[in-house]
Amino acid sequence: LFTVNVTPQASTAGTTVTNTANVSGGGDPDCTAVGDCPSPPVNTLVGAPDLEVAKTGPANAVVGVAYDYTITVTNTGSAATTAAATVTDAVPTGLTINTAAGCTIAGQTVTCPVPAGLAVGASTDFTVNVTPQASTAGTTVTNTASVSGGGDPDCATVGDCPSPPVNTLVGAPNLEAAKTGPANAVVGVAYDYTITVTNTGSAATT
Repeated sequence: LFTVNVTPQASTAGTTVTNTANVSGGGDPDCTAVGDCPSPPVNTLVGAPDLEVAKTGPANAVVGVAYDYTITVTNTGSAATTAAATVTDAVPTGLTINTAAGCTIAGQTVTCPVPAGLAVGASTDFTVNVTPQASTAGTTVTNTASVSGGGDPDCATVGDCPSPPVNTLVGAPNLEAAKTGPANAVVGVAYDYTITVTNTGSAATT
């Protein structure tokens, strides 16, 4: 009895590897040369995790009003993840990161761990809450997340497996005040001033 231990590499993912052994010699007249006496083939289908990351967020936001990004990691492969995976979200400058449950925040980078063993077809979600600052008013902020690790041969390093970008147009109120009154008045005669406030911005007042 002999045991040969092997490890499938990324190139075998999704394929069936076929292996045979053979014996020769020993005085067996039918096994005089290598290959004369092969074993039945052993066919092994090699699966692999396949991680996909999606990110959602609003199409429009308002300066000073918090909103959520939701990051979803799904294993669409043929095997559970064999190692921990990491979600990385580089949040654009001008968005203050308020919370990210289950994740760590360092500057503008959010990092979220996904434990090994994410089953085929299973998903896990993370929510990142942000608030646009005044510097983003009138601009479109674009945000992506990526996933790495998990035993996915295509997602070995950060950035290999990014989500589609989420584009959010950030508006802001812009208040203008106008005041009118008569050019002439008379002592003892009342008159009015009229004050008009108009929002000429791209969002309602908050």
